[in-house]
Amino acid sequence: MTQERQKEIWRNAADKYRASKHGSSIRKKYAQSSEGKAAKHRSFKRAYSTPKGKSKILETHKNYRETLEGRAVCLLNDARTRARKKQLPFTLTKEWVVQHLQSEKCAQTGDSFSYTLIENSRNMFAPSLDQIVPNTGYAEENTQIVCWWWNAFKHNRTDDEAWQHFRVLHERQSSS
Repeated sequence: MTQERQKEIWRNAADKYRASKHGSSIRKKYAQSSEGKAAKHRSFKRAYSTPKGKSKILETHKNYRETLEGRAVCLLNDARTRARKKQLPFTLTKEWVVQHLQSEKCAQTGDSFSYTLIENSRNMFAPSLDQIVPNTGYAEENTQIVCWWWNAFKHNRTDDEAWQHFRVLHERQSSS
């Protein structure tokens, strides 16, 4: 093989590499553009419009939400939305939520978390992000992960007030 032929082969290989890299960046820019997003939305809408496609998508979402990472993302997104609506600060990260979910226990009651989604009902032992001091925002030092039932019971009380109320209810139940 001559030296000229080798140079030609190397040039062709380099051209192919540049073309593929350039093509990749064009595809990436298209996916990030409004046209690319619209095309993705149309394909999702098309898949969602059939009963089979809709059930497959919903099943995929359900399976993801039942994982630790999926639950963390859902908790974060829901809390971020609540914080935005109430104009509260929000500084939590996915890593922080995942780390605290790994304990598998409610920070207040010690109950084990359950990630199972129950159709047409709440899972009482699902993890929930709780503001330790209500209405002050979602920051790492003001947030704990508790069971849904505890967070619903606590409502706008502090932890101490909620425990006092819980003891009173328990005493009334025991005495009757």
